[in-house]
Amino acid sequence: MLNFPIPYAEELLYSTVARAGVRLGHTSPKQLLDEVFESRSVIATIDLPSHLATVSRWLPGEYTPEKLIYSHTLFPLYAPFISEGAMLESGVRAHYNWLE
Repeated sequence: MLNFPIPYAEELLYSTVARAGVRLGHTSPKQLLDEVFESRSVIATIDLPSHLATVSRWLPGEYTPEKLIYSHTLFPLYAPFISEGAMLESGVRAHYNWLE
């Protein structure tokens, strides 16, 4: 996808996707989800978004899914309150189950 915006420092990915919608002129949220995530069934969430591997393809190489998780989601705020066992149990181990 051309013209996908670069996330600002400490900007949530949700906001970056919203800026992409404005930049691309999409009036339909489903159309935006289809273009950004390549799926209309994705649920865009503010705190812990999914399909980060897909989004990282639209960004320069330094924006890996791991960087997106730690710099552009609320995961760093949740992590201290979640035991490692709970993270592993919930699918976080597989890159937080967000890389699909």
